[in-house]
Amino acid sequence: MLAARAVLAAALVARAHAGIGGSAVTLVTCDPASAYQRWAVADAKLKLTGDANPLWQSSWCLSTSTGIGSLAAAPGSGLYASPCGGALALALNASAPRTALALTGAGAGLCVTAARGALPFAQLSLEACAAGADAQAFAVDAAAGAVVHVASGLCADAGTRAKACEAGSLGAGLPFCDAALPVDARVADLVGRLSLDEKAAMLATASGGAPRVGVAAAQWWQEALHGLANNVGVSFNAPTPYSTSFPQPITSSCAFNRSLWRATGAAISDEVRAFANAGHSGLTLWSPNM
Repeated sequence: MLAARAVLAAALVARAHAGIGGSAVTLVTCDPASAYQRWAVADAKLKLTGDANPLWQSSWCLSTSTGIGSLAAAPGSGLYASPCGGALALALNASAPRTALALTGAGAGLCVTAARGALPFAQLSLEACAAGADAQAFAVDAAAGAVVHVASGLCADAGTRAKACEAGSLGAGLPFCDAALPVDARVADLVGRLSLDEKAAMLATASGGAPRVGVAAAQWWQEALHGLANNVGVSFNAPTPYSTSFPQPITSSCAFNRSLWRATGAAISDEVRAFANAGHSGLTLWSPNM
C-alpha cells in the first residue's frame, strides 16, 4: 500500500496535461489554431468540432463527467470534455455580446461559470445563474468556434493544462509543490488533500484529477508499441498530423540488433514529446501486446 501510495502521488506531482477524454475545460489564452478551442452548439449540446478526425469531432461535449460515468449537474460541479452521451444540454441566452451558457432540464437555473481557480487555467464550473455576473458572461463566436470569457478575453479550452505546481494553478504555494521539502513530505501532503472519490477517479485511464488543488485531469491512455498510435489520448491534428509507424516488435526482434531497437525507441520518444508539446498527447505510453 505504501508503494502504491508513493507511485500515485509522485505521478501527480510530476504530470502536466494531456488532451481530451475527461479533461477539465479551462480558460486560457485564445489560439485560433487550437483544436481544443473550437466549439459548436449541436443537438442542444456544446460540442468540440476542431479536430480533423470525424470520430473525434462527434465524441466530445461539455459535461459534468470526467469520463467515469455521468455526474448530476449541481452547483459547484466542475466541467469537462467527455463523451457526448452524458453531455449537458445547454440553452444559449442570446443577449449578445454577453451570453449566459444556461442549462435546461434537470440543470435549469445553473450557468457555466469561471469560478474555479486563478486566471488563466481557471476551470469552468456550474453555479446558480446570476443576471449580469461577469463570471458568467461569454461571447460565442460562431464563425471562429470560440467561447470567450468576456471579462478576461480568455477562451474555453479542453486540452491546455497548467502543471500542478505552475503559476496560476491552485497547487502553487501548497506544500506538495515545495521542491525544498523531502519527497515523502510532498507525497503525504498531496495524498492527504485528495478525497476518496478523487483517488478512485485517478485509477481509470481518464483521470479526473483534483482541480480544487490544482491537479489537472489527465488521459493516461496513449499507445506506442511500434510508434505513437491513434487512440483516445492522442490527436493527429496540425501541427502533428502524423507519426512514424515502425515494424511490429516481433519483426524488429528478428534483426537481433539492440542498437536498432534503441534507435527506434528514441525516435518514438522524440515524436511523442513533439505531440505532447502541442497538447496532442500525454507522456504515459503503453504497449497493447508483445
